Amino acid sequence: MEQTIKLVFKNDLTKLAGNAFGKNTYETQVKDVIDFNASITFEIPAQIDRIASSFVQGFFDEIVKEIGD
Repeated sequence: MEQTIKLVFKNDLTKLAGNAFGKNTYETQVKDVIDFNASITFEIPAQIDRIASSFVQGFFDEIVKEIGD
């Protein structure tokens, strides 16, 4: 089974940074819809041209706790 989760950000946002912002994005857009038994693809809007490691760490914090590292 496959699952695609399309992330949504303000149209003028081009960079994703910050651990807290990553955690908030997970909490508000992913937590209630993610299926850990599926193969998951996260779709990032085309206007995003950079993603900082701090965002990734915050975003995946709960996922790593759920499925391990």
